[in-house]
Amino acid sequence: MLNRRKIPRKHLYEFFKTVDRNTNELTGHLTDISVEGINLITNQKLEPNKVYELKILLPEYMRYESINFDVVCIWCKTELTDYVYRAGFQLLKISLQDKELIESIF
Repeated sequence: MLNRRKIPRKHLYEFFKTVDRNTNELTGHLTDISVEGINLITNQKLEPNKVYELKILLPEYMRYESINFDVVCIWCKTELTDYVYRAGFQLLKISLQDKELIESIF
């Protein structure tokens, strides 16, 4: 598959919980990130072209509680089984502070 990303994503060695900002329900676990997009592994089929309001929950040792942003789901595919999915998102809306956090933390 052709990689059309302008900014490469950073692959993570620790999965960070990602939740819906409105309900605090788990959406998935972050597997890679850049200031333009994210990738999640999830147990739910997410809808492409749908906008999600998410936050990444950060561990205490990072000194910050969370990173908030709005994303649009670009794709969602079945992973190894019928109940594990991988989904790719494009960042739509993020504060300058949270963007700087992504750049400094990851």
